[in-house]
Amino acid sequence: YYADTMFPPMLADEETDAEGNVTKAGQEYYLKAMNCPMHNLIFRSRGRSYRELPLRLVEMGHDYRY
Repeated sequence: YYADTMFPPMLADEETDAEGNVTKAGQEYYLKAMNCPMHNLIFRSRGRSYRELPLRLVEMGHDYRY
């Protein structure tokens, strides 16, 4: 569903020396698009007054894949 070329890769565990040469190659990590609609469903569940805003919502989960 998500193409690997949609987002720039992050080389999180790559090690380099002082000159910038790679001494240990890292794995490529890609950002995943947000597909957690819970915040939208909670906000959309009823009308809100401007006095209630901003809402503080938390969803436990990770949005990264490799």
